[in-house]
Amino acid sequence: MMNQKLNGLNISKMEFSKHITIEVTVDKIKELTFNRAKSEKHVQALVKSIANVGVLRTPVLAFTKSISGKLEYYNVDGQHLVESLKRLNIKKVNAIVVETESVNKIVEMMAILNNVQQKWTLVDYINAYCGLGNENFFKLKTHFLANGLTPAISAMILSGGDKGVSSIRQGNFQVTAEDSVKLTKDLVEASALVKTTNSKFHRAFCHFYRSQGNKYNHARMLTALRCNTDFDNIPHDTSYIHSLINKAYNNAR
Repeated sequence: MMNQKLNGLNISKMEFSKHITIEVTVDKIKELTFNRAKSEKHVQALVKSIANVGVLRTPVLAFTKSISGKLEYYNVDGQHLVESLKRLNIKKVNAIVVETESVNKIVEMMAILNNVQQKWTLVDYINAYCGLGNENFFKLKTHFLANGLTPAISAMILSGGDKGVSSIRQGNFQVTAEDSVKLTKDLVEASALVKTTNSKFHRAFCHFYRSQGNKYNHARMLTALRCNTDFDNIPHDTSYIHSLINKAYNNAR
């Protein structure tokens, strides 16, 4: 049975076909477009360390044709190390190589390995899939940047449900909600009226909006929120905010 460890991490549940340790030509290792920016300070420190004591780490590479259409090595974990090797003119390095035909699995592996030092955020996942040309993720990124929302709120608006966050991480997020344009407009207007960028308010508003369906009346909502002191200090409980919105809306005339 193959060793199920990558730099100390168990990957047996990640469903990769196989992984091996082999010697790879450094110049053949390609960078993924969504790799985080390299730190020059980190690279210089590694150059000094390698020059003194040699290579003590093993880069993790994906061997796949799912990105360019031909089998190539892509740097998943160890971009600072590989850059250091290039500067020292070191031609070959032992690397852990994972074979996969799934772009989603490459992103998953990168997220898991990089979480050891710096946890991947939703934005990291979104940037990764944007870097792979996924149109749904481009729309998601444009939406939250244009409207001053969190990625999670934009995902809920665009997908029509509460599973947007998990679908982002799994790489299968899709823009499917038919009411997203009007909901976004009404949410931004309501948020401006109560002077908040609180994501809990955004979530509660979206839940209320969709619970009303075609009966939702935005003019009534604006009347309910205008000069309403209940929203001067937005609480941190989504359910409670929802109850405040519901109460204000039902009392509005």
